[in-house]
Amino acid sequence: MSVVFMPESDPPRWTDRAGLTLLDLLVATCVALATIAAVGMALPPVLDVARAVPEATDLQQRARATEVVLAGLIGSAGAGADLVGHGPLPQAVPAVWPRRVLVGADAPDTAWADRLSLWQVEARAAQAPVASAIAAGTQTVSIVWHPACGTHPSCGFRPRDLVLVHGRNGAMVVTSLADVQGLLLTLATPPDQTIDLPATAAALTARTLSLDAARRQLRRADDDGTWQPVTDDVVGMRVRYYGNAAAPRWPAVPGVDTCAVAADGLPKLGLLGPVPGPPVELTAADFIDGPWCGSGRWRFDADLLRVTAVRVALRLQASSAAVRGASVEWFAQPGEARRAGQEVRDVELDVFVAAPNLSRAQ
Repeated sequence: MSVVFMPESDPPRWTDRAGLTLLDLLVATCVALATIAAVGMALPPVLDVARAVPEATDLQQRARATEVVLAGLIGSAGAGADLVGHGPLPQAVPAVWPRRVLVGADAPDTAWADRLSLWQVEARAAQAPVASAIAAGTQTVSIVWHPACGTHPSCGFRPRDLVLVHGRNGAMVVTSLADVQGLLLTLATPPDQTIDLPATAAALTARTLSLDAARRQLRRADDDGTWQPVTDDVVGMRVRYYGNAAAPRWPAVPGVDTCAVAADGLPKLGLLGPVPGPPVELTAADFIDGPWCGSGRWRFDADLLRVTAVRVALRLQASSAAVRGASVEWFAQPGEARRAGQEVRDVELDVFVAAPNLSRAQ
């Protein structure tokens, strides 16, 4: 048997294998660095959007909600004791006050741009004519039964109700009821002025809005209760008032001289512009120069009875300092943002509301 020997194949050589040259490696590195740089350049704007959009959305929603609240509160101000045949409150007493009158009450002869109080008698609220004049310091008020009282022995009044007792000449007191026994009401705080007939007692709804600069909050207090936040991150507030140029025709009692109308029915205050004409702006000075109606804690400037509309300007900011920039033009409280894409600028809210009940009182 023959044996055939096959020649051995040559061993593999390194030169036959594929590989990378230094140039290839350099090109690949450059491509990788360029890709990383492109991604790095695109990433910050994406992160800016991810951070700014939620803050901007929150800011816009807070602005919308605040506008709705303000419009509702101001628009309903001024409703009076209609069940006993009386018109809006401004025919006797103001419904809009440029100060706090219950919680944290300001001095009667002051007017502020960062707060206001709004009064109204709710529909079907407890109300009744007063039976006899109330002397200063007297805590008991006798009321008269009328058909709207229905079957309630006290015409709907209950202890702890906030009540407004006022005459038709501007004298008044606002306090809670300490006790109710039939048609006899006991006031927690007696009036500091005499309230002559004709007079009315009515359950009052009072709302106060005020800027708390330290907390950066628009806060609200109902009746004589505690303060509650309405909107956070409020960094500015200005309240402006508009009314008729004509002199107020109220409070008025036939044959009686009041703070605004003489006994012969002629108004005492002057004109503020052409009549008829557009509404005029009433400044803080107009509310503290008299003539004064009533006396003591509840005295008020007769010009408050001119008010028919309220304008509230609020400045709201984003909650996070990371989206507030450095420009004081756009940011009341500058923050940390340094690129335009990071910024969520302050929102300036301007709410103008003409209250129907205030206009009806003119």
